[in-house]
Amino acid sequence: MAALASRRPARLGGAFCVLALVWAAPLKAQEAEVEAGAVVEAPEDLEEAPALPPQVEADPVATLRAVEVFEAAAGDSHCIRALDWIDEEDLAPRIYALPPHPETGERDLLFQFLCNRAAYNETHVFIAGKADGSRFDLLQFPAPLVDVDYENDDFEGAVLGVRIVGLQLKREIVNAAFDPETAEISEFSRWRGISDASSSAVWRYVDDPETSFDGGYELKEYQLDASYDGEANPQRLIPPPEAEAP
Repeated sequence: MAALASRRPARLGGAFCVLALVWAAPLKAQEAEVEAGAVVEAPEDLEEAPALPPQVEADPVATLRAVEVFEAAAGDSHCIRALDWIDEEDLAPRIYALPPHPETGERDLLFQFLCNRAAYNETHVFIAGKADGSRFDLLQFPAPLVDVDYENDDFEGAVLGVRIVGLQLKREIVNAAFDPETAEISEFSRWRGISDASSSAVWRYVDDPETSFDGGYELKEYQLDASYDGEANPQRLIPPPEAEAP
């Protein structure tokens, strides 16, 4: 299970992936203690989104080619963007520079496209491309498939346990954020509007000289708050606590 987001089979990242896939333990929200800075926080006011990182300029031909790839891979068949509450300027991709290739020094471009927008979540699709417009790939991000066991099968009841049962590749990232300092991409998915139940993930950028691109993305961290208890109390599943050095 080794490789990067869009160019090879997905990997969870590091040796802890085997532990993560077999790890199962009860999660009791009231007993969770989350380390400072370990959680991707949800904005308190959805009307005031955090400031977006600065973009880079791209060749218009490269941008047009990225749009064509997005429309072919996702477009209207996968994304619903013709909505009254989506401004026209939001349909244009945000463009970022990825870290330089460790051998050539060249920097690929990352195009972030709005895909869907609803009451408290929106999703984005990412396209990685060569600055000269010669090649583009739809990125897919590895993420765990999780099974939650609720008391009496009632999602508002106590969480009896959580199991990671498999691995999926995601093309849509929920409430996505790009960090230009690290090139990491993060997600915060609200399971309902008050954000007391949610999941979050961080994907790290990794250089790989063996690929034609500068690198790709692997899963760095995954957190889950499966309890609909009116409080935000996520717990980290990947890497599992057992994988940390004492």
